[in-house]
Amino acid sequence: MGKYACKRILSYYRRLNALHCLWNRGSRAGIAGLAVLMLASCQQTKTADPQNSPSNRTEAPSKANAEPVDMVIYHPFAGNWSVEKLEQFFGESIHKKFPNIRPKFLVGGPPGTAIPELIMAKQAIDIVFVSIGATQTQFLDFNLGYDISPFIQKSRVDLGKFDENSIRQLKELGKGALYGLPLFDSIAATVYNKDLFDKFGVAYPRDGITWDELYELNKKLTVHNGNVQYYGFSAATRDTIGMNQRSAQLFRPGTDEVLVTTDVWKNLIHDLVRFYAVPGYDTSPAASNAANQQKRFFDERTTAMYIGSSGLPFQRLAGMNFDFATYPVYPETPKAGPAPYPTNIYVTSISKHKEQAFQVLDYLTSKEFQSFAVQDGTQVSVLDDADVKRAFGTKSQMLQGKNVSAFLALQHSPPLASNSYTTIATGAVQDAIVAVVAGEKDVNTALRQAEEAANKTIAERKGK
Repeated sequence: MGKYACKRILSYYRRLNALHCLWNRGSRAGIAGLAVLMLASCQQTKTADPQNSPSNRTEAPSKANAEPVDMVIYHPFAGNWSVEKLEQFFGESIHKKFPNIRPKFLVGGPPGTAIPELIMAKQAIDIVFVSIGATQTQFLDFNLGYDISPFIQKSRVDLGKFDENSIRQLKELGKGALYGLPLFDSIAATVYNKDLFDKFGVAYPRDGITWDELYELNKKLTVHNGNVQYYGFSAATRDTIGMNQRSAQLFRPGTDEVLVTTDVWKNLIHDLVRFYAVPGYDTSPAASNAANQQKRFFDERTTAMYIGSSGLPFQRLAGMNFDFATYPVYPETPKAGPAPYPTNIYVTSISKHKEQAFQVLDYLTSKEFQSFAVQDGTQVSVLDDADVKRAFGTKSQMLQGKNVSAFLALQHSPPLASNSYTTIATGAVQDAIVAVVAGEKDVNTALRQAEEAANKTIAERKGK
C-alpha cells in the first residue's frame, strides 16, 4: 500500500479518535478495525490472532536487571490526563520506587500521537492504561495484548484483592489471557448544585435515593425562570448503558450477536428517557451528547444534578456550592450501584522491558500506591481495603466537608459481558436513546433498528 494511502488512513483515524466522548461510537470501532488491517499492509507485516501470535506468548520471566530503563507509558485521551499531571501523579512515585526506571509519558491527541501513528513510527510503548470501554479500540485492535499470567504467578500477586468482576472483564477481553490489571475503579455518584435546590425550595437528594425519587426531583427543578431554562438532571448516558444496574446484556449469551430488543432493555430505556420528556428540556440530538450534558451542569450551571459514573471533572466544580449523594438505585436492590467500569493498565506486546513493566503494574496496584492515589479524591481504588477507602479525598481541599462516602457506599452490580464488538453495540444503543429522546422513534423501533444496525456492522467487520 502506498504512503499516501497510509496517510489518509491515519487522518481518518484521528477524526474517529476525536469522537470518543460523543454519542455515535459504534461505527468508529468498526472502521478502526479496517484501519488496523490496512496499517498492517503499510508495514508489510502479518496481523496474527492476539492470543496465538508469538509476540503475545509470555516467555518465562527472568530476574529484572537494575540497568537504567526508559519506561514509556501511554494514555490515548488528552482530555483525561496531561503529560505534566501524569509525571506528578505517577512518575515521581514510580522513579522513587524503582530508581533505575525513568518513566516517560505519552498522551494521545496531538498530531502523531494516535496508536497507529506511534506503531508506524516504531515508537516504544511499554505500558498502556485506558478504560475497560476503550481497551478494544485503543489496545487490542492493534495486537498489543500480552499475557502477564506467568509474571503474576512468579510474583504471587493476589488477584483476590481486586473486585472479582473487574478481573472477570479482563479475562473476557483476553479470551482467557490476562493482559493487565485494574488500576482505578469508576467514580459514581449524584453530584448536585445546592444553590439551585435552594433557589427553587427543593430538599437536597439523600444517600439511598432511588431513580423514581430522582425523577420527581427532576420535575420540580426543570423550570423556566428569569429568561433562563433550568434543568433538574443531566447524565453521561454512555455510562448508564455500560454500567447499568439491571445487568442488561448487549449480546446473546455466548455469542457475538447483539440482542437489545429484550424487556429488560426496553424498561431500562423507558426509565432513562422519561427524564428528558419533562416539559422544558432541549431534546435535540446535539443537546443529548455527553459534552453538552456536562456543560449544562459544570459550566453553565443551569442543571441541578449530574449523574456520572466513569469519571467526574472535579476541577470544574470550583466555585460551585455542591455536594454528593449516592448514585440512584432501584428499591428492590438498594445497595446495588453501577456495574464496574475500571481503568486498566496493560503491558504491551511490543515492550522490550516486559518484566520491569510488570513490576510497575504490580506497584501501581499495591496498597502503598493506591493509598496515595486516592487522597486527592479524583480516583477510587480498585482494592477492597478499608484503610485505602478511608484515605479517599483526605488531601483535597475542595472535598473537605463533602459527602465523599457517597462514592463508596454502594456495591457493584454484575458487569456486562465484553467482547471485541462491545463498542459497536453500545454505540447503537446510544443512537437509539438519542432518537427516542428527540421523538424520532419509539423505544421498540429504536432498539430493533439499533440491534439490526449493530449486527450488520459486526458482520461487515468479520468479513474484512
